[in-house]
Amino acid sequence: GLPASKLPSNHFYTGPLFANLPLEVPEEVKKVFKGQELKIYCAMGSSGTPKILRATIEKLKSTPYRVVAATTSILDPEEFRPFSDRFYVTRYLPATPVNEMADLAVTHGGQGTIQNSVWAGKPLIGVPFQFEQQGNLDMIVRAGIGIKIPMIEYSGERLLKEIERVAHNPEYLLNAKKMSSLFKNQSGAENSAQIILDFLNRKN
Repeated sequence: GLPASKLPSNHFYTGPLFANLPLEVPEEVKKVFKGQELKIYCAMGSSGTPKILRATIEKLKSTPYRVVAATTSILDPEEFRPFSDRFYVTRYLPATPVNEMADLAVTHGGQGTIQNSVWAGKPLIGVPFQFEQQGNLDMIVRAGIGIKIPMIEYSGERLLKEIERVAHNPEYLLNAKKMSSLFKNQSGAENSAQIILDFLNRKN
């Protein structure tokens, strides 16, 4: 909510800046997300705790939702077998297209995971593990895009309660789509490069 004109002279807004990795969406993911039930993408980057990520995936697996999870280096996907036509876990996924296929995301609030969800115009529920993630999720809550569950308040039951709240309140999706439009009208990579070039030119 702070306009660019109010920023210090050496601070800049760039717009979205995240890795859009050239990975294929696995056929298993496409199969899971074909159904009509609520589709959830769960990812906690590389800084999520094994305990909470494991509890989250296991809780989601016990629901009628359609669930895809990425464990990265935190957990071995094999521990969550058997997979099914509504449940699949792997280490790495192309977050942008997978978010676009999902109805909402469950994340830790990291910069990359949040920006991918917002770019896709999807609401999210976050469990932050450190200060940066708390700040990111506070902004998401303020924008009406999602819900933050403090780690000390986390439980599987609370998670499901918040999922139902987001899924059945169309305002979250509407706000996410509005923010997505703002994201897509900016080129974070180009803006960042231009700021760097301008800085170097001033130094020279």
